[in-house]
Amino acid sequence: DQWVPPDVPRPLPEGWYGHLHNIYLQYAAERGIPTMLMMMWLIGKVLYDFVRGLRVVAPGVQFVLYGAIASIIAILAEGFLEYNLGDSEVLTLFLSVIAFGYVALEARDVAVPGT
Repeated sequence: DQWVPPDVPRPLPEGWYGHLHNIYLQYAAERGIPTMLMMMWLIGKVLYDFVRGLRVVAPGVQFVLYGAIASIIAILAEGFLEYNLGDSEVLTLFLSVIAFGYVALEARDVAVPGT
């Protein structure tokens, strides 16, 4: 009660003020099922782009896409047991990995030294 702003009416409603330990259930409960489905579609599109990109990028750049795919799958798998994308550190890492993957896709015509 000491952390609640003074302008919030008292008493507070009875209930649980935590988060679900699952990113999929949390998104569905907090933002609605359509939002959760859209999030899953967007992440699926990212993975689809990265897997397709493995065929067109230079062999020396493929490691970035393999790393991005592995990182995304790991974060999504861990999301079944924790609301990990609710933490700013994990979300920043997740979005950075996606950005690095798309930068690697744009580098398909760049010659990699030593190849």
